[in-house]
Amino acid sequence: MAWIDYKKAFDSVPHTWILKTMRMYKMNPIIIRFIENSMKNWHTKLLIKHDQGETETCTIQICNGIFQGDSFSPLLFCLSLAPLSELLRKNETGYVMKKAANSEGQKIHHLLFMDDLKLYAKSDTDLNNQMKIVHEFSEDIKMKFGLEKCSKLTIRRGRATSTGDMNFKMDETITELNAEDHYKYLGICESDNIKHAAMKSSLKKEYISRLKSILKTELNSKNKINAINSLAVPVLRYSFGVVNWRKDEIKKLDTKTRKLMTMHHMHHPKSDTQRLYIPRKKGGRGLQEIEQTFKTEIIGLAQYINNSDNIYCKLIAQEDKQRKTKSLSYRHDKYVREVNMETANLYTAENTVAKPTTIAKAARVQYKNATLKMRETIWESMPLHGQHKKLTSQPHVDELSWTWLSSSGLKPASEGFIFAAQDQSLPTKYYRKRILKQNTDGKCRMCHNQNETVAHLMSGCGALAATEYTWRHNRIGHYIHLELCKHFNITTSTKNWYDYSPAPVTENEQVKILWDVPVITDREIRSNRPDIIVKLKKKRECLFIELAVPADHNLLQKESEKHSKYADLKMECEKMWRCKINIVPIVIGATGVVSKKLMRHIQQIPGNVRFDMIQKITLLGTVHILRKALNAPLD
Repeated sequence: MAWIDYKKAFDSVPHTWILKTMRMYKMNPIIIRFIENSMKNWHTKLLIKHDQGETETCTIQICNGIFQGDSFSPLLFCLSLAPLSELLRKNETGYVMKKAANSEGQKIHHLLFMDDLKLYAKSDTDLNNQMKIVHEFSEDIKMKFGLEKCSKLTIRRGRATSTGDMNFKMDETITELNAEDHYKYLGICESDNIKHAAMKSSLKKEYISRLKSILKTELNSKNKINAINSLAVPVLRYSFGVVNWRKDEIKKLDTKTRKLMTMHHMHHPKSDTQRLYIPRKKGGRGLQEIEQTFKTEIIGLAQYINNSDNIYCKLIAQEDKQRKTKSLSYRHDKYVREVNMETANLYTAENTVAKPTTIAKAARVQYKNATLKMRETIWESMPLHGQHKKLTSQPHVDELSWTWLSSSGLKPASEGFIFAAQDQSLPTKYYRKRILKQNTDGKCRMCHNQNETVAHLMSGCGALAATEYTWRHNRIGHYIHLELCKHFNITTSTKNWYDYSPAPVTENEQVKILWDVPVITDREIRSNRPDIIVKLKKKRECLFIELAVPADHNLLQKESEKHSKYADLKMECEKMWRCKINIVPIVIGATGVVSKKLMRHIQQIPGNVRFDMIQKITLLGTVHILRKALNAPLD
């Protein structure tokens, strides 16, 4: 066999040949005229810098080459080399494969992907004949070989044999591949077989290198996960089904990934592992697990090969059966059984014959869905980590509880810390006593009254109520107050909510906004200080906006409490001010959990008050409180 590489392939194809092949393959004349007229305008100028200044050349017409990156260019290039493929197919040379299903003595001549060509022949003489065809065709269309990237290899009885270099022209020679060397064809190292060990070592090194580079960036958590999924994981994914990966090697890469994420403060070591690989819209972090990606690719590849009528796929399927427990079919069945996946009807449509690619895609999607379902079941069954999953699955909890995972743009350390809090994996005194079995009383280091759990520190500690909880509460109020001022065109000292401090009374001809001001009524009412009072002067309407950040499981109780707490004040004020008053409770759990009523309440507030901003402010406040409390000295 021989590997052929063209020198500057995209830049070398003559425009005249491209137009010729388009007519040969009977493309639409309108498209041909469009390309032909476009080519006439392909030109450039060179700017030459010298001691006396700069000189610009006249217009240089581009007569060869197509634009890399243009969506139409790959098709034009493939059309340009398609006649070469046809010439090799018609030639009598080639290598006869063993008998396959419904085929005997199938002959293969070449593999061609873009400009990467691989020739097969039964002897050096036949290989030379093929090379003559390739060389003559290439010279005719003015394309040249990159000889330093070309090579040949002879295999006899399964072993590489030296037969010398290939000389097809006086000054052009294709060197023979050394026994210790290999050729990288389409990203895979080959010689007399695939160099599995070398490939795995190279792929691991590249994956870890990219992973570390991504983790060192200043990207937010969501974008880091996306970068890992799109830039690091595909390095390995490309090799799945081609390189012989062992299960333990794949698992070690996942472990290494989590370890590096922990080292860069992106993942808490005690957090639930399953959540890492669950999509963000479902409450996870959306990282692609390498083991799952590997199994998904094997299932898709097995379905494609077994359902394809292509003769090469049949040959591969025949060879695959001889690999027994290492075959694609065996591993496909094994991975399907692991997740109780049904494969009988992967693709069904009336009067439709499914394409192999369609079946393979359906199999991959079905496996991903089955794996996701299994992960969610495992997560929910965990006695400690699963409590948050059970809470968010209750009917009154809104799916918007996971909005922060997609829109907030939190830093990796903050996001990982919130996940650890939701999983109750932070090293509180109660966690140390009950889980780690340490010799401690488990009482809160701040108030010394209740057990020091994550929920207690977030919203139930009396020692933190007057300071930290009030600070978090007020930051939400500052944001809403600022948005109200913007809506009613009231000038403020700053446009940033984190620098804003509202005045007790703010008003103009449209509205009067009171911030934490007690309301004087005829009869004494104890609860007479709503967080924000918005009096719309022209509409004769009023809003009592009340804020609260309770424990996640206390949402409904707190919303009901806010209504009952200010019911008396509402009745008195309606009599005094002669206007309609609505109580608007803005209640959000300490880790972002919200009820289905919250969005309706937010929509009652004038202006562009964004739910995701309220959620982000709450979460950042909770992270601050927990870090401060956990860093406080123990008794």
